[in-house]
Amino acid sequence: MDSLVLVRCVEEEFSIYLPDDELTEVYTVGNLYNLLLRKLKPTPDCLTSKALYRIRRAMTAVLGLPRRSIRPATFLDDLLNEKQIREQWSAIAHESGLKLPSLRHTVEWKHSVQMLSAVLSFVITLALTKVLSQFASITLDNYFVFTAFFILGLILFAVIYTMLLKATPFRRSVLPTLSAGELSRVVLSMNGAEFTRETNGAAKLTQDQVWIRLVGVFCDQMAFRPEDVVPSASILVDLGEG
Repeated sequence: MDSLVLVRCVEEEFSIYLPDDELTEVYTVGNLYNLLLRKLKPTPDCLTSKALYRIRRAMTAVLGLPRRSIRPATFLDDLLNEKQIREQWSAIAHESGLKLPSLRHTVEWKHSVQMLSAVLSFVITLALTKVLSQFASITLDNYFVFTAFFILGLILFAVIYTMLLKATPFRRSVLPTLSAGELSRVVLSMNGAEFTRETNGAAKLTQDQVWIRLVGVFCDQMAFRPEDVVPSASILVDLGEG
């Protein structure tokens, strides 16, 4: 989706105007969120703190860490064991009773899957060309035929790539957020019903409401899941690949 369209959607959602000069330093979801905080000046909220408390309590139980070692700025890489990360992540989700964002595949695994997907899509497309050429005068020398099979190959590549990633959850080992604070904000957007409270009649938006509504814009307009919209995600790179 064009970045200008995204900006217009955000402006409509919050009834504000975002001039170009204020968007020059906006590269990540977190940058955009902080810009909205400066523009809207919302009141503080404690929902993110509640989410962090639940996560911290689960981590101390599962990882055997002292409570004071887990702060909003604490890097998750420093807390979890790389060799046991899938088991620990699952245990933390169970202990907290919350939905956690899924672990992600490594860049190296994605590259391997891309190569395999490219080979398989090429072989399938070539085989289909040979089969169809036996029943009709179909050759790749024809521009329209070549274009049709090229598009088919691209579609097959996308389908195979997506299926292979979904079929290999056991290869996921990359944390979805950098810090405990980021994780608590993403968990809040994924578990809204767990942290609801009365806000009717509030004179101003709260900071947590701004975050949840911003995540909603990305999910509604760009078809992302809440767990994909993390503060550190690059709007043009990480989210642009969706």
